[in-house]
Amino acid sequence: MTCQWFRNREIGFIFQGFNLIANLNAIENVELPLIYRGIDRKTRHKLAIESLKMVGLEKRMQHKPSEMSGGQQQRVAIARAIAAKPPVILADEPTGNLDSASSREILGILKQ
Repeated sequence: MTCQWFRNREIGFIFQGFNLIANLNAIENVELPLIYRGIDRKTRHKLAIESLKMVGLEKRMQHKPSEMSGGQQQRVAIARAIAAKPPVILADEPTGNLDSASSREILGILKQ
């Protein structure tokens, strides 16, 4: 087992700067790391939709980062980190761009 394999399979990352791909929509941004995990297309699409719904973005799935607020982009980044249900999530200020009610909601999701 390599360090890269372990990182890819066991750790979800939430970056302070989001690190979303500008020309991909929300679903595609969430699916991208799942491709590297070797998850088939149908399953990764299902996981992406589920995680985006969990963070309240069911109506913004087809939007690109430039079409979303900072808080919505942060939610996409969170959805990307939780989509594969990793046992460990490393987060750098995961709720920094969210209001206090949304922050509590997201922290609850991360605790799950």
